[in-house]
Amino acid sequence: CDELMSWFWDMVKDMSTEDRAKLLHFATGSSRLPVSGFAAISPKFNISVQGDDIDHLPHAHTCGNQLVIPRYISKELLVEKFQVALSNDEGFGFA
Repeated sequence: CDELMSWFWDMVKDMSTEDRAKLLHFATGSSRLPVSGFAAISPKFNISVQGDDIDHLPHAHTCGNQLVIPRYISKELLVEKFQVALSNDEGFGFA
């Protein structure tokens, strides 16, 4: 789990600003941080590592600002799965 979290934060560090905004939107429902920054997100942003099915994509519970990541076996797989998830993050499509 510690290694997976390290891979996740390495991936975030390597992301473009646009991709970080997509990740934030995916996890929280908003692509913008509060005025006072990341620490002010409420409820607090959290990451849960659940499930061993590495075929599953990461998912989120936006009402609780929770990101759920399966136990991927490599950083490359984690990055690949997030790229798919973020490129298909359409929400409910309400305008």
